[in-house]
Amino acid sequence: MQSEALKFETKRKHLQSFIDRFRYKASKAKQAQSRIKMLEKLGDAPTLPKDFSISFDFPSPLPLPPPLLTLSKANAGYGEKVIIRNINLRLDQDDRIAIIGANGNGKSTLAKVLSDNLQLLSGEMDKSNKLKVAYFAQHMIEFLDVEKTPYEILSSLMPKAKETEVRNHLGRFGLQAEKAVTLVKNLSGGEKARLELSIITKDAPHILILDEPTNHLDIDSREALTEALNNYEGAVILITHDLSMIELVSDRLWLVENGSCKEFEGSIDDYKEIILNRNDDEEKKEKVKKEVKIKPKSLPKNTISKVEKEIEELEKLKTMLEEKLSISYNDKIQAEYANTIEKLNELEEKWLTLNGA
Repeated sequence: MQSEALKFETKRKHLQSFIDRFRYKASKAKQAQSRIKMLEKLGDAPTLPKDFSISFDFPSPLPLPPPLLTLSKANAGYGEKVIIRNINLRLDQDDRIAIIGANGNGKSTLAKVLSDNLQLLSGEMDKSNKLKVAYFAQHMIEFLDVEKTPYEILSSLMPKAKETEVRNHLGRFGLQAEKAVTLVKNLSGGEKARLELSIITKDAPHILILDEPTNHLDIDSREALTEALNNYEGAVILITHDLSMIELVSDRLWLVENGSCKEFEGSIDDYKEIILNRNDDEEKKEKVKKEVKIKPKSLPKNTISKVEKEIEELEKLKTMLEEKLSISYNDKIQAEYANTIEKLNELEEKWLTLNGA
């Protein structure tokens, strides 16, 4: 199956990149050794098909001296309400960062600050005057002009570009030929997301900030986006509930929690383990206190064990659908597969919420 071959190659490149960058850095040595073992266990690569048409190709930015951006003693929020306090972060052009933390803690707030869509309440953000930042949020596709074509929209934003240049840029995101001249209202959700990505990257940005970029994409498009992000020569900041993408793309994790944002020293699996341990500790405290007795009928329907069982069942269904698609492509099965992935993401988010993440 093409997605399996692409996923293998993407994972191999990501592991090798991490090893090359952090093998001799003391604070990352343990993680680098772990990835060396993972690389050894990958085995032989599946054969990549020759006609793989679904693709993303982000334009390469001009290099800038490091750091691209720094935040010092910064407070972020809205009006008089501070959401994240005392932010001290640095971003370089080869960084691959995932912002993690529970919903409502300020992940999107931080993304807006970094993309200049929200001003700091206090503190400093230093960056080059030549720095270009691209910001994608899933709601942005709702503001596309549905009565225009991708070519019309992009050419109006690139008035000095030739027709071939506009079409070539759309082609980087799979909007070739007829798709370039199809009214936006007739495009799928995934194609609209591709159009928005083409719009925000028209100036070859140094930083890509992506807030839930996979919600409208099918499985092959998700795999292609993952590969493209690993090949991109700028910095990536990622917010997503797709844990597989976080594992395959990110080298560093920024944890937004309890009104702060700090580097998380560990993997996404380490983070999940902390959440589980935290939940266990809370349960033990409740048992010791015995201050509140909860009647069985008042327990939430979606208990952790039930959600975990649902995730397990969906994982089995996902595997079965992958096997079917590997034999022959079918639109109905592909749609069911994409729906299954979406449900898995929702359940993983629910699992994190139930565990107090």
